[in-house]
Amino acid sequence: MNPVYLPPQSDCDTGQPRPPIAPTKFPSPETTPRDHEPRKHPPIPDGQGPALEWRQDSTTWAIISGLILAGIIMSVCTVDEHGLGWVTIWWTWLPPIIFGVAIYRGTSKSWLAAGATWLQNGDVWVDVYELVTIDVEVSGAKLRLQLADSASRTIGSLSLADAQRNQAL
Repeated sequence: MNPVYLPPQSDCDTGQPRPPIAPTKFPSPETTPRDHEPRKHPPIPDGQGPALEWRQDSTTWAIISGLILAGIIMSVCTVDEHGLGWVTIWWTWLPPIIFGVAIYRGTSKSWLAAGATWLQNGDVWVDVYELVTIDVEVSGAKLRLQLADSASRTIGSLSLADAQRNQAL
C-alpha cells in the first residue's frame, strides 16, 4: 500500500488527529466511559502517551459469571447425589467456591486499551505503527489476533470480538 494514502500518525499525547474507527459488520454502542477512571488495571506503556480508549468488563458481569459457574457445579452435585444431602458435608462446598472465585478473578481483570500509537491487552502491548506480524487464528466461533511489533513485543491472543466492542479502540 502506498503510504501517501494512509491517515496521518496521531500525536502520542493528544491522540489528534484521531484515526478512523474500525469497520465492523455489527456496530457496537459501547464506548470508553468518560465519567470515571478505569478500575485497577496494568500500567500503561511508559513514554507512549495516555490511554485514549479502553474497555473493561464490568464487576457485575464478573460476579454473575462466578455465581453461574458455582450454580452449575452445585446443580451437578445435586443430580449426582440424587438430592441435597451433599450440602451438609463441608468440603463439598469447596469446588463451587474455588471455581466461582477463579472465574470472578479472571473476568474482572480484563483490560484492553489503546493510545495514539499502542495497543495493550492485559499487561502486554505492541506499537501499532511498528507491527511486523499480524496473524488471525480461528478459535471455535471466535477470531483471535496475534500481533508482534519490531521490538519483539507480542500480544499472543486478542479476541477480535472484544476489540470490536468499542470501535474507537
